[in-house]
Amino acid sequence: MANSNSSLNPKSFWYQFITAGIDESNPHLYSRILLLNSFLYVATLIQFSFVFFHFFISHNLSLMIANGLGVSLLIPAILYVRKTKSILLAGHLASIGVLLFFLFFLPETQNQDLSIAWVFLVPIFVVMLNGWKIGLFYVLLLYLYAVPMAYSGIGVWQSGVWSELSFVRFLAVLTISSLMAILIDFSQYLSNNRELKIRAKEAKYLSELRTLSITDALTGLYNRHYLNQIITSKIARVKGQNHCLIFFIVDIDWFKKYNDYYGHQAGDVVIKKVADCIRDYVHRENDLVFRLGGEEFGGLVESRNIKETQQWLTKMVDEISKIQIPHSPEVSQPFVTISMGVAASSLVDMDSFQHLYKEADEALYEAKQAGRNRAIIHSDCLENEIEKFA
Repeated sequence: MANSNSSLNPKSFWYQFITAGIDESNPHLYSRILLLNSFLYVATLIQFSFVFFHFFISHNLSLMIANGLGVSLLIPAILYVRKTKSILLAGHLASIGVLLFFLFFLPETQNQDLSIAWVFLVPIFVVMLNGWKIGLFYVLLLYLYAVPMAYSGIGVWQSGVWSELSFVRFLAVLTISSLMAILIDFSQYLSNNRELKIRAKEAKYLSELRTLSITDALTGLYNRHYLNQIITSKIARVKGQNHCLIFFIVDIDWFKKYNDYYGHQAGDVVIKKVADCIRDYVHRENDLVFRLGGEEFGGLVESRNIKETQQWLTKMVDEISKIQIPHSPEVSQPFVTISMGVAASSLVDMDSFQHLYKEADEALYEAKQAGRNRAIIHSDCLENEIEKFA
Protein backbone atom coordinates (compact mmCIF):
# COMPACT_ATOMS: atom_id res chain seq x y z
CA MET A 1 0.00 0.00 0.00
CA ALA A 2 2.86 2.38 0.79
CA ASN A 3 4.43 1.77 -2.61
CA SER A 4 1.12 2.49 -4.33
CA ASN A 5 0.75 5.82 -2.58
CA SER A 6 4.32 6.85 -3.30
CA SER A 7 3.80 6.19 -7.03
CA LEU A 8 1.02 8.80 -7.02
CA ASN A 9 3.11 11.37 -5.23
CA PRO A 10 3.30 14.51 -7.42
CA LYS A 11 6.92 14.93 -6.32
CA SER A 12 7.97 11.41 -7.33
CA PHE A 13 10.38 10.87 -10.21
CA TRP A 14 7.95 8.89 -12.40
CA TYR A 15 5.16 11.41 -11.91
CA GLN A 16 7.42 14.27 -12.96
CA PHE A 17 8.85 12.17 -15.79
CA ILE A 18 5.44 11.54 -17.34
CA THR A 19 3.78 14.91 -16.67
CA ALA A 20 6.87 17.11 -17.21
CA GLY A 21 5.71 19.21 -14.25
CA ILE A 22 2.66 20.58 -16.10
CA ASP A 23 -0.08 22.25 -14.04
CA GLU A 24 -3.29 20.19 -13.71
CA SER A 25 -5.69 23.15 -13.50
CA ASN A 26 -6.97 22.51 -17.06
CA PRO A 27 -7.92 18.79 -17.28
CA HIS A 28 -8.26 18.82 -21.08
CA LEU A 29 -4.84 20.38 -21.62
CA TYR A 30 -3.36 18.12 -18.96
CA SER A 31 -4.64 15.01 -20.78
CA ARG A 32 -3.00 16.27 -23.97
CA ILE A 33 0.29 16.72 -22.16
CA LEU A 34 0.09 13.14 -20.89
CA LEU A 35 -0.71 11.93 -24.41
CA LEU A 36 2.14 13.92 -25.94
CA ASN A 37 4.70 12.80 -23.37
CA SER A 38 3.59 9.19 -23.62
CA PHE A 39 3.75 9.34 -27.41
CA LEU A 40 7.18 10.98 -27.43
CA TYR A 41 8.66 8.42 -25.03
CA VAL A 42 7.08 5.39 -26.72
CA ALA A 43 7.75 6.68 -30.26
CA THR A 44 11.40 7.37 -29.40
CA LEU A 45 11.79 3.85 -28.02
CA ILE A 46 10.11 2.31 -31.09
CA GLN A 47 12.17 4.41 -33.49
CA PHE A 48 15.37 3.37 -31.73
CA SER A 49 14.25 -0.27 -31.95
CA PHE A 50 13.59 0.00 -35.68
CA VAL A 51 16.95 1.67 -36.28
CA PHE A 52 18.68 -1.36 -34.79
CA PHE A 53 16.26 -3.76 -36.50
CA HIS A 54 16.86 -2.35 -39.98
CA PHE A 55 20.61 -2.07 -39.41
CA PHE A 56 21.25 -5.56 -38.03
CA ILE A 57 18.36 -7.67 -39.39
CA SER A 58 16.48 -6.26 -42.40
CA HIS A 59 19.44 -4.27 -43.75
CA ASN A 60 16.95 -1.72 -45.13
CA LEU A 61 19.06 1.42 -45.25
CA SER A 62 16.20 3.72 -46.33
CA LEU A 63 13.94 2.79 -43.40
CA MET A 64 16.87 2.94 -41.00
CA ILE A 65 17.56 6.52 -42.10
CA ALA A 66 13.86 7.38 -41.78
CA ASN A 67 13.74 5.97 -38.25
CA GLY A 68 16.95 7.77 -37.35
CA LEU A 69 15.42 11.02 -38.59
CA GLY A 70 12.42 10.32 -36.39
CA VAL A 71 14.66 9.92 -33.34
CA SER A 72 16.47 13.19 -34.14
CA LEU A 73 13.09 14.99 -34.12
CA LEU A 74 11.62 13.26 -31.06
CA ILE A 75 14.43 13.88 -28.59
CA PRO A 76 14.43 17.71 -29.08
CA ALA A 77 10.63 17.64 -28.77
CA ILE A 78 10.89 15.86 -25.40
CA LEU A 79 13.44 18.37 -24.14
CA TYR A 80 11.34 21.29 -25.41
CA VAL A 81 8.19 20.16 -23.60
CA ARG A 82 10.06 19.60 -20.35
CA LYS A 83 11.72 23.02 -20.55
CA THR A 84 8.83 25.23 -21.70
CA LYS A 85 5.92 23.33 -20.07
CA SER A 86 4.02 24.21 -23.28
CA ILE A 87 2.21 21.86 -25.62
CA LEU A 88 1.29 24.25 -28.43
CA LEU A 89 4.47 24.28 -30.54
CA ALA A 90 5.40 20.73 -29.55
CA GLY A 91 1.97 19.53 -30.71
CA HIS A 92 2.45 21.12 -34.13
CA LEU A 93 5.98 19.77 -34.49
CA ALA A 94 4.97 16.26 -33.45
CA SER A 95 2.03 16.28 -35.89
CA ILE A 96 4.16 17.53 -38.76
CA GLY A 97 6.82 14.95 -37.93
CA VAL A 98 4.24 12.13 -38.01
CA LEU A 99 2.82 13.30 -41.36
CA LEU A 100 6.28 13.57 -42.90
CA PHE A 101 7.15 10.10 -41.64
CA PHE A 102 4.09 8.52 -43.27
CA LEU A 103 4.66 10.51 -46.45
CA PHE A 104 7.83 8.44 -46.79
CA PHE A 105 6.55 5.30 -45.06
CA LEU A 106 3.51 4.56 -47.30
CA PRO A 107 5.23 4.37 -50.71
CA GLU A 108 8.22 2.62 -49.17
CA THR A 109 6.28 -0.21 -47.50
CA GLN A 110 3.31 -0.40 -49.94
CA ASN A 111 1.21 -2.08 -47.26
CA GLN A 112 3.52 -5.05 -46.90
CA ASP A 113 2.56 -6.97 -43.75
CA LEU A 114 -0.49 -4.65 -43.43
CA SER A 115 1.80 -1.74 -42.51
CA ILE A 116 -0.87 0.73 -43.67
CA ALA A 117 -2.81 -0.02 -40.46
CA TRP A 118 -0.47 2.39 -38.65
CA VAL A 119 -2.03 5.24 -40.66
CA PHE A 120 -5.35 4.78 -38.86
CA LEU A 121 -3.72 5.94 -35.62
CA VAL A 122 -2.63 9.28 -37.11
CA PRO A 123 -6.06 11.06 -36.89
CA ILE A 124 -6.44 9.94 -33.28
CA PHE A 125 -2.99 11.21 -32.42
CA VAL A 126 -3.14 14.64 -34.12
CA VAL A 127 -6.68 15.39 -32.90
CA MET A 128 -6.07 14.35 -29.30
CA LEU A 129 -2.82 16.29 -29.28
CA ASN A 130 -3.96 19.55 -30.88
CA GLY A 131 -7.72 19.58 -30.31
CA TRP A 132 -10.34 18.81 -32.93
CA LYS A 133 -10.12 22.18 -34.70
CA ILE A 134 -6.38 22.17 -35.38
CA GLY A 135 -6.32 18.38 -35.53
CA LEU A 136 -8.87 18.47 -38.36
CA PHE A 137 -6.40 20.53 -40.40
CA TYR A 138 -3.71 17.86 -40.03
CA VAL A 139 -6.23 15.12 -40.82
CA LEU A 140 -7.08 16.91 -44.09
CA LEU A 141 -3.36 17.09 -44.91
CA LEU A 142 -3.15 13.34 -44.32
CA TYR A 143 -6.07 12.82 -46.69
CA LEU A 144 -4.44 15.01 -49.35
CA TYR A 145 -1.50 12.71 -49.80
CA ALA A 146 -2.51 9.34 -48.26
CA VAL A 147 -5.75 8.88 -50.23
CA PRO A 148 -4.28 9.64 -53.72
CA MET A 149 -1.24 7.53 -52.83
CA ALA A 150 -3.42 4.59 -51.79
CA TYR A 151 -5.55 4.95 -54.90
CA SER A 152 -2.51 5.00 -57.18
CA GLY A 153 -1.27 1.88 -55.44
CA ILE A 154 -4.21 -0.23 -56.71
CA GLY A 155 -2.75 -3.28 -58.44
CA VAL A 156 0.76 -2.35 -57.28
CA TRP A 157 0.85 -2.37 -53.51
CA GLN A 158 0.96 -5.54 -51.50
CA SER A 159 2.52 -7.39 -54.48
CA GLY A 160 -0.45 -6.47 -56.64
CA VAL A 161 -3.08 -7.70 -54.20
CA TRP A 162 -4.11 -4.14 -53.25
CA SER A 163 -7.44 -3.65 -55.04
CA GLU A 164 -10.22 -1.10 -55.38
CA LEU A 165 -12.07 -2.84 -52.57
CA SER A 166 -8.93 -2.58 -50.45
CA PHE A 167 -8.78 1.14 -51.21
CA VAL A 168 -12.47 1.65 -50.28
CA ARG A 169 -11.93 -0.23 -47.03
CA PHE A 170 -8.87 1.89 -46.29
CA LEU A 171 -10.81 5.09 -46.98
CA ALA A 172 -13.74 3.96 -44.80
CA VAL A 173 -11.57 2.97 -41.83
CA LEU A 174 -9.53 6.17 -42.11
CA THR A 175 -12.75 8.24 -42.14
CA ILE A 176 -14.20 6.34 -39.18
CA SER A 177 -10.94 6.81 -37.27
CA SER A 178 -10.97 10.56 -38.02
CA LEU A 179 -14.61 11.02 -37.01
CA MET A 180 -14.13 9.04 -33.80
CA ALA A 181 -11.10 11.14 -32.86
CA ILE A 182 -12.96 14.41 -33.51
CA LEU A 183 -16.10 13.32 -31.62
CA ILE A 184 -14.12 12.03 -28.64
CA ASP A 185 -12.10 15.22 -28.38
CA PHE A 186 -15.20 17.40 -28.79
CA SER A 187 -16.90 15.43 -26.01
CA GLN A 188 -13.84 15.93 -23.81
CA TYR A 189 -13.92 19.64 -24.67
CA LEU A 190 -17.55 19.93 -23.54
CA SER A 191 -16.86 17.88 -20.41
CA ASN A 192 -13.81 20.01 -19.60
CA ASN A 193 -15.80 23.24 -19.98
CA ARG A 194 -18.45 21.87 -17.66
CA GLU A 195 -15.83 20.89 -15.08
CA LEU A 196 -14.17 24.32 -15.29
CA LYS A 197 -17.55 26.01 -14.74
CA ILE A 198 -18.19 23.78 -11.73
CA ARG A 199 -14.75 24.65 -10.35
CA ALA A 200 -15.40 28.35 -10.90
CA LYS A 201 -18.70 28.09 -9.01
CA GLU A 202 -17.04 26.16 -6.20
CA ALA A 203 -14.27 28.77 -5.97
CA LYS A 204 -16.90 31.51 -5.87
CA TYR A 205 -18.87 29.72 -3.14
CA LEU A 206 -15.68 29.13 -1.12
CA SER A 207 -14.77 32.80 -1.47
CA GLU A 208 -18.24 33.86 -0.35
CA LEU A 209 -18.12 31.38 2.53
CA ARG A 210 -14.75 32.72 3.65
CA THR A 211 -16.08 36.27 3.43
CA LEU A 212 -19.06 35.30 5.56
CA SER A 213 -16.79 33.63 8.10
CA ILE A 214 -14.65 36.75 8.65
CA THR A 215 -17.23 39.53 8.32
CA ASP A 216 -20.16 40.71 10.39
CA ALA A 217 -23.45 40.16 8.56
CA LEU A 218 -25.10 43.39 9.75
CA THR A 219 -22.32 45.91 9.23
CA GLY A 220 -20.01 44.26 6.70
CA LEU A 221 -17.04 44.96 8.99
CA TYR A 222 -14.54 42.27 9.89
CA ASN A 223 -15.55 40.23 12.95
CA ARG A 224 -13.65 39.24 16.09
CA HIS A 225 -12.74 35.89 14.53
CA TYR A 226 -10.83 37.69 11.78
CA LEU A 227 -9.08 39.88 14.36
CA ASN A 228 -7.80 36.75 16.08
CA GLN A 229 -6.84 35.33 12.70
CA ILE A 230 -4.97 38.36 11.35
CA ILE A 231 -3.19 39.65 14.43
CA THR A 232 -0.16 37.33 14.13
CA SER A 233 0.67 38.53 10.62
CA LYS A 234 -0.07 42.09 11.70
CA ILE A 235 2.47 41.83 14.52
CA ALA A 236 5.06 40.45 12.10
CA ARG A 237 4.42 43.32 9.71
CA VAL A 238 4.76 45.93 12.46
CA LYS A 239 8.03 44.39 13.65
CA GLY A 240 9.40 44.20 10.12
CA GLN A 241 8.65 47.83 9.29
CA ASN A 242 9.43 49.40 12.69
CA HIS A 243 5.88 50.71 13.06
CA CYS A 244 3.87 51.18 16.19
CA LEU A 245 0.45 49.53 16.31
CA ILE A 246 -2.57 51.47 17.56
CA PHE A 247 -5.67 49.61 18.73
CA PHE A 248 -8.92 51.38 19.51
CA ILE A 249 -12.26 50.26 20.95
CA VAL A 250 -15.49 52.17 20.35
CA ASP A 251 -18.73 51.70 22.26
CA ILE A 252 -22.08 53.40 21.50
CA ASP A 253 -23.16 55.38 24.56
CA TRP A 254 -26.33 54.29 26.36
CA PHE A 255 -27.18 51.91 23.52
CA LYS A 256 -29.39 49.67 25.69
CA LYS A 257 -31.65 52.62 26.47
CA TYR A 258 -31.84 53.43 22.75
CA ASN A 259 -32.79 49.81 22.02
CA ASP A 260 -35.40 49.74 24.78
CA TYR A 261 -37.04 52.92 23.55
CA TYR A 262 -36.89 52.55 19.74
CA GLY A 263 -36.70 48.74 19.39
CA HIS A 264 -34.09 46.32 18.10
CA GLN A 265 -34.64 47.08 14.40
CA ALA A 266 -33.91 50.75 14.97
CA GLY A 267 -30.93 49.68 17.07
CA ASP A 268 -29.57 47.68 14.15
CA VAL A 269 -29.90 50.76 11.92
CA VAL A 270 -27.86 52.80 14.41
CA ILE A 271 -25.18 50.11 14.64
CA LYS A 272 -24.89 50.08 10.85
CA LYS A 273 -24.69 53.88 10.61
CA VAL A 274 -21.97 54.05 13.26
CA ALA A 275 -20.10 51.20 11.55
CA ASP A 276 -20.28 52.98 8.18
CA CYS A 277 -18.96 56.19 9.76
CA ILE A 278 -16.02 54.37 11.39
CA ARG A 279 -15.20 52.54 8.14
CA ASP A 280 -15.31 55.77 6.13
CA TYR A 281 -13.10 57.52 8.69
CA VAL A 282 -10.49 54.75 9.11
CA HIS A 283 -9.92 53.67 5.52
CA ARG A 284 -6.19 53.69 4.75
CA GLU A 285 -4.72 50.67 2.96
CA ASN A 286 -3.49 48.80 6.05
CA ASP A 287 -6.19 49.98 8.49
CA LEU A 288 -8.61 47.34 9.76
CA VAL A 289 -11.98 47.88 11.47
CA PHE A 290 -13.94 45.18 13.33
CA ARG A 291 -17.29 44.70 15.01
CA LEU A 292 -16.28 43.10 18.27
CA GLY A 293 -19.84 42.33 19.32
CA GLY A 294 -23.10 44.13 20.07
CA GLU A 295 -22.52 47.90 19.97
CA GLU A 296 -18.74 47.56 20.36
CA PHE A 297 -16.23 48.13 17.54
CA GLY A 298 -12.45 47.94 17.28
CA GLY A 299 -9.69 48.88 14.90
CA LEU A 300 -6.01 48.31 14.13
CA VAL A 301 -3.96 51.18 12.73
CA GLU A 302 -0.24 51.25 11.94
CA SER A 303 1.69 54.45 12.46
CA ARG A 304 5.13 56.03 12.51
CA ASN A 305 3.82 59.24 14.05
CA ILE A 306 2.10 58.00 17.20
CA LYS A 307 0.84 61.28 18.69
CA GLU A 308 -0.54 62.58 15.40
CA THR A 309 -2.35 59.32 14.58
CA GLN A 310 -3.85 59.04 18.06
CA GLN A 311 -5.16 62.59 17.90
CA TRP A 312 -6.62 61.90 14.48
CA LEU A 313 -8.43 58.83 15.80
CA THR A 314 -9.96 60.66 18.75
CA LYS A 315 -11.69 63.06 16.35
CA MET A 316 -13.88 60.13 15.34
CA VAL A 317 -15.99 60.97 18.39
CA ASP A 318 -16.97 64.29 16.75
CA GLU A 319 -17.67 62.54 13.42
CA ILE A 320 -20.27 60.28 15.06
CA SER A 321 -21.92 63.28 16.75
CA LYS A 322 -22.25 65.01 13.38
CA ILE A 323 -24.55 62.23 12.15
CA GLN A 324 -27.12 63.58 14.64
CA ILE A 325 -29.08 60.39 15.28
CA PRO A 326 -31.78 61.28 17.86
CA HIS A 327 -31.20 59.42 21.13
CA SER A 328 -33.71 58.12 23.64
CA PRO A 329 -35.47 60.82 25.71
CA GLU A 330 -34.18 59.02 28.80
CA VAL A 331 -30.61 60.11 27.88
CA SER A 332 -29.38 63.63 28.62
CA GLN A 333 -27.53 63.88 25.29
CA PRO A 334 -29.85 64.65 22.34
CA PHE A 335 -27.93 62.58 19.78
CA VAL A 336 -26.20 59.20 19.68
CA THR A 337 -22.53 59.46 20.73
CA ILE A 338 -19.62 57.11 21.29
CA SER A 339 -16.95 56.53 23.90
CA MET A 340 -13.51 55.53 22.71
CA GLY A 341 -10.37 53.97 24.15
CA VAL A 342 -7.10 54.21 22.25
CA ALA A 343 -3.85 52.39 23.03
CA ALA A 344 -0.50 52.22 21.22
CA SER A 345 2.42 49.83 21.54
CA SER A 346 5.42 48.46 19.63
CA LEU A 347 4.31 44.83 19.56
CA VAL A 348 6.66 41.87 19.62
CA ASP A 349 4.30 38.93 20.27
CA MET A 350 0.73 37.89 21.09
CA ASP A 351 1.20 38.59 24.80
CA SER A 352 1.98 42.22 24.04
CA PHE A 353 -1.17 42.43 21.89
CA GLN A 354 -3.26 41.09 24.76
CA HIS A 355 -1.77 43.84 26.89
CA LEU A 356 -2.54 46.40 24.15
CA TYR A 357 -6.15 45.17 23.99
CA LYS A 358 -6.43 45.46 27.77
CA GLU A 359 -5.02 49.02 27.70
CA ALA A 360 -7.55 50.11 25.04
CA ASP A 361 -10.37 48.51 27.05
CA GLU A 362 -9.27 50.32 30.20
CA ALA A 363 -9.06 53.60 28.27
CA LEU A 364 -12.63 53.00 27.07
CA TYR A 365 -13.75 52.38 30.65
CA GLU A 366 -12.14 55.65 31.74
CA ALA A 367 -13.91 57.49 28.91
CA LYS A 368 -17.25 56.16 30.13
CA GLN A 369 -16.47 56.99 33.74
CA ALA A 370 -15.52 60.53 32.71
CA GLY A 371 -18.99 61.15 31.23
CA ARG A 372 -18.94 59.40 27.83
CA ASN A 373 -18.85 61.12 24.39
CA ARG A 374 -15.06 61.31 24.53
CA ALA A 375 -11.80 59.44 23.83
CA ILE A 376 -9.06 58.47 26.27
CA ILE A 377 -5.53 57.57 25.11
CA HIS A 378 -3.14 55.06 26.69
CA SER A 379 0.31 54.59 25.15
CA ASP A 380 3.09 52.11 25.90
CA CYS A 381 5.34 53.64 23.26
CA LEU A 382 8.10 55.53 25.06
CA GLU A 383 9.09 59.00 23.97
CA ASN A 384 12.36 57.78 22.46
CA GLU A 385 10.37 55.12 20.57
CA ILE A 386 7.96 57.76 19.30
CA GLU A 387 10.86 59.81 18.01
CA LYS A 388 12.25 56.74 16.30
CA PHE A 389 8.92 56.01 14.57
CA ALA A 390 8.19 59.64 13.65
